[in-house]
Amino acid sequence: MSNAPEQLPGETNKKTPLLLYILLGVCGLAALLLAGVLGARLVWDIWGSPAGQTPADDSWSVVQQSGVMLVGTSSGYPPFEDYSGSSNLDGYDIALAYELGKKLGVQVNIQDIPFDSLFPALESRQVDLAIAAISVTAEREQQVAFSNVYFSSVDGILARTGSPITSVTSAQDMAGQRIGVEMNTVFQTWVQVNLVDTGLITPDQMLIYAQSKDAVNDLSLGRLDVVLMDIQPAIAYTKSFGVTLVGQGLNQQRMAIALKKDSGELTAKVNDALIQLQNEGVLAALQKVYLVPGFDGNQPTGNTPTPPLATTTPYPTFTLYPPVPSPTGCSNSMAYVKDLTYSDGGMTYYADVTTGQSFSKGWRIKNTGSCTWNAYYYVKFVKGTQMGGQPVAVQKYVYPGQTYDVYVNLVAPSSSGQYKGEWRLFSPYNSPFGSPLYVMVEAIPAATRTVTPTRTITRTPTTTSTTAAPSTATPTSTATETPTPTATPSPTST
Repeated sequence: MSNAPEQLPGETNKKTPLLLYILLGVCGLAALLLAGVLGARLVWDIWGSPAGQTPADDSWSVVQQSGVMLVGTSSGYPPFEDYSGSSNLDGYDIALAYELGKKLGVQVNIQDIPFDSLFPALESRQVDLAIAAISVTAEREQQVAFSNVYFSSVDGILARTGSPITSVTSAQDMAGQRIGVEMNTVFQTWVQVNLVDTGLITPDQMLIYAQSKDAVNDLSLGRLDVVLMDIQPAIAYTKSFGVTLVGQGLNQQRMAIALKKDSGELTAKVNDALIQLQNEGVLAALQKVYLVPGFDGNQPTGNTPTPPLATTTPYPTFTLYPPVPSPTGCSNSMAYVKDLTYSDGGMTYYADVTTGQSFSKGWRIKNTGSCTWNAYYYVKFVKGTQMGGQPVAVQKYVYPGQTYDVYVNLVAPSSSGQYKGEWRLFSPYNSPFGSPLYVMVEAIPAATRTVTPTRTITRTPTTTSTTAAPSTATPTSTATETPTPTATPSPTST
């Protein structure tokens, strides 16, 4: 029952809009207060601009008001971005993202996204910017906005250690070879234009991978002849795989931060911060910390965005940034409910999978806290055997007390044995919480398929018996002896 005074008939058209606006305003304010920092961002993104109006550039105001800058990256590309031994993202680009956050006065939330999904993530405002050793090209400039160049590099060409390929100085040196590249990178484009389109290799000799690390692994196993990538990760991989650097310098790169096409305000803020970081010597210091010592990239004069400075500001030893607690007013908690696929019986046994098999592990979890989960919460591998799994974001609102089913796509190891991986649910501030989620499988080699040979069947002659009619006498037949057929040996299966 409403306690509001009864409205006079004549006041209907005058007060209804005003009361409606007041009610909407109060509800909107309450929603913002209850949702907190990230909730405000979601409401902003969902409501958008009024119909028929050109949306204003709110790229910086959204970040500023929320106090959180969402950064997309793509792991598996050391020394720019990869998981450290403590299962935390680290690298030159990761450190740069946090330094930008310091300059802009906001927290940084980094999301690990497949490289070919970074631009769609920008377009959908899943992230505010992307830092992932992204090279500036004319084609990409039609899709996204770029910051100032923060690093210049060249390509690195890897071959398997002991390979007859010992030096690559031109595209012709790779004719007829199996070449691995990461999907949607400038190296895929370069191989297409300079090798496939020119007929030096066939289309099926260019193998495209989701991550460069997978290509390098196949190279070390002899499944590829060469792999192309930036020089820094190429050198890094020579230290962890049986591969050798055999060429460089065929493709020069300029790396910059990618932003949504209409993010003029945020782009300007990022550029200002980059200039400050360069002038203070921070960019040069980060390069000394993260990029491979002794690197000789033969960078062209004038293209390096961080020229040597007369005096370099001392930079502290790099440490992991501590997780930021959730906003006051709610708490995060999660309880494991059950396995949905490949159950381990409460960690009592290992589920069987075939070596090299792709499979999805699923868990049912329950929100036992007081915070509502949204797309900024994610499940990520933390230790054990990763089996190729990547972080997975929560796909809908999960209110306190509700359950949620989450799946991760995995690939069983190629070697037989028992494997265990631990995954955790993370808050928007990169803090793990709740029960650990486990993948426990035993990889079993696929059984060798036995092909049953076609059997040759020798038919035995059949004797047709004649049944006499009951009322008719059947004359005695003259028995004709049928020659006994030569015995045919029974066929033997081979």
